[in-house]
Amino acid sequence: MGFERARNDEQKNIRMKQITDSARHLFEKNKYENITLAGIARELSFTRANLYKYVASKEEIFLNIIIEDITKWNDDIVNRFKESEKIAKEKFAKIWTQSFIDHSHMIKTMSIMYSVIEKNVTIEKLKDFKISFYKEMQKSINTLLKLFPDLQRPQIHKFLEMQMFYAIGLYPATIENAIQKQAIEQAGIPYNPPNFMERFSDFIIIVLNNL
Repeated sequence: MGFERARNDEQKNIRMKQITDSARHLFEKNKYENITLAGIARELSFTRANLYKYVASKEEIFLNIIIEDITKWNDDIVNRFKESEKIAKEKFAKIWTQSFIDHSHMIKTMSIMYSVIEKNVTIEKLKDFKISFYKEMQKSINTLLKLFPDLQRPQIHKFLEMQMFYAIGLYPATIENAIQKQAIEQAGIPYNPPNFMERFSDFIIIVLNNL
């Protein structure tokens, strides 16, 4: 696309969506560290100078990607449990885990959120991100309070924190690339990647039983 400077808020939002979509597309094919503003600009047929009119770093773009991912996931959680009041922990764990499998891109972006992305943006951008993130998470919090009326908000917050940290650690281990497979074979080590559905479901039940 040719570059035309956005003249109003609606045009700016459209331009930011185009930038975010281009970065997401590149992230599907490349490692995060290999993605650059120059590459995103090329994807959009922008100059890097034109791209800088909207963002100061690729991390700012990825904050938008995370908000998009977390919004879709929270909306999906609300939809999956909209007919439920109370629910057995085992059934809940399976449905909850499937939501992570169906939104695996969210796990991928969340895995670098704390260690890389949040550390390379301005305080103002990070503040706005935290506000949006917290707002979206209220959807899942309210759903969990409905499903588990014996739990209080601090317990729900603890559950969400623990399960997210476990998910972003577990999920990459369930997917071997060619180099990892070859190294394991050459090392002669008996190893089978963990099954995400089984491991994460078990973890969810353990956490709920101990809150």
